[in-house]
Amino acid sequence: MRYYTILLFGFLMGGFAANPLNAQNTNKQTAQNETIVLRSQLKKALQRDDKKRGAVLTDSLRALNSTTQTALLWDERWMVYHWTERHTLLLEEVKKYDWAKRTLEEYVAHVPSDSLFEIADQIMYARSNEYPAVLQDLGLKPEDQEFVLLHLQYLLRNNTENEQTIRAEFLTRYPATTYKAFIEAFMELPPKPRKLWVAAEGAFLQNNWQPDLDRQLSTGWGGYFSILFLKNRWCTGVHYGISQQKNLRDIFGGYEVFEKGAQSEMNYYGFSTTYGLFDRPSMRVGPFFNLGVTHFTALSPEDDDLVGIYGDYDYFTVQTGMGISFDLKMKRRTHNPKGLLPPTYKGLRVRAGYNYMNLGKKNSQLAGNVVFVTLGYQLAYTQ
Repeated sequence: MRYYTILLFGFLMGGFAANPLNAQNTNKQTAQNETIVLRSQLKKALQRDDKKRGAVLTDSLRALNSTTQTALLWDERWMVYHWTERHTLLLEEVKKYDWAKRTLEEYVAHVPSDSLFEIADQIMYARSNEYPAVLQDLGLKPEDQEFVLLHLQYLLRNNTENEQTIRAEFLTRYPATTYKAFIEAFMELPPKPRKLWVAAEGAFLQNNWQPDLDRQLSTGWGGYFSILFLKNRWCTGVHYGISQQKNLRDIFGGYEVFEKGAQSEMNYYGFSTTYGLFDRPSMRVGPFFNLGVTHFTALSPEDDDLVGIYGDYDYFTVQTGMGISFDLKMKRRTHNPKGLLPPTYKGLRVRAGYNYMNLGKKNSQLAGNVVFVTLGYQLAYTQ
């Protein structure tokens, strides 16, 4: 008898526990069915242009919005506000709207897809030309009128360059507007003028030594690497160059002889400034000036027993120079009256210059300068 009592008690308790869940599911299903019916009626009111009926149905659907269900999504709700001319309600809602509310509406349960928004969109698109006159008759403040027009175009997905410019001009006229946060968060605005390039460059380097250094070293070959910043006609950059060459005769210094045929390495660290005297869509030409540090070092033979034997031939000197730079633009850049630049730029860069090396102060046999030429490729991005 005891076992039957326990089973009966468990059955009753299970029934009581299930009742709230069943009730909750029933209420949820009822709300969804009611939403579907009301949306269907709202579509009919739109098609009949019955704005009073539409306003009542919109309020009924808004009342069904909850943290678990959205009866009218943000764009549907706002488009219907425009149609029913309930601009005060629209403006108050927009002022408090942010990405947190947008995200919440997007991720709660929605009713099955229907054509409600498409119907409202077609109606307001057809009336968009006469809409400014409608707003004037409603007595809204000029700021509110202008924003309502901007908002309708936003809902109609009109993000043309002209519309973006109108939005930017609105923010200029009303810098303290309460709609600023909404416009900047959700509406596309014109891109800000980009007048600064940040470029990376890799180039081949040729060093041609000048008297008296040309009798000591062969032509140097190597690489040249730069980070450049270009604004308007000015270009500044930091550079690293490296070249290797051979001795054409013995070089003396310290206690060791730097023998003929041995190799040396020249490292350059510096920065430059260039001014574009000639700047056209396909070419840019201008003089440059540079300043940096040269590191001349003798390369020891690969034999481990001889590593470090040329330790006396390791010199640092200040280097200055000047020259001319040619930018050959691989894709012709058209002029933009707003000062905008394309997001990327690619081109060839050629430099020819003369550097004063000052190595003669360290070793008289290394007295001389260098004529250098670089040929490289640069890739730039606008900021």
